[in-house]
Amino acid sequence: MSISSVLIQESFVGNNSFTPYPLAMGWNDNDDLVLEIDGSPSTAYALGGGGFVTTAFIPATSTLVMKRVTPLTQGVAFPTNTTPAAEDVSASFDKLTFIAQELAARPRVDLAPAFDDDTAAGVGGISSGGIYQTTGSGSAPLNVAGIVMLKQ
Repeated sequence: MSISSVLIQESFVGNNSFTPYPLAMGWNDNDDLVLEIDGSPSTAYALGGGGFVTTAFIPATSTLVMKRVTPLTQGVAFPTNTTPAAEDVSASFDKLTFIAQELAARPRVDLAPAFDDDTAAGVGGISSGGIYQTTGSGSAPLNVAGIVMLKQ
């Protein structure tokens, strides 16, 4: 298939009914989709018709997030000295594209600002829960550069 969307997740608001939610993102396997309702994983949905419908009543105050989490595996074997089927090749390239999209969306910790310690990170404008890395100039155990830290 042609992949025209870079979406790896989509958010919705509960609709007080069992009305379908359309999905614009692509996926290879239904097992690659994970639904979270108000931040908790849920299996209360069914796929079909280019989207999903919840199988439980979801209040309008709830937030639903459907995420694509493609396994980093190769499920198709291409035998030596044979011509693979076009649909197998296409599906494999689609899966690689989905994986690349998901990896690209991950935070780049190597680009995180560097500070000596948690206090310096706070002075530097990093708020609680923010990511930074150590400079290597802090006291032990933060005397190694590149340790990824979560601001307290």
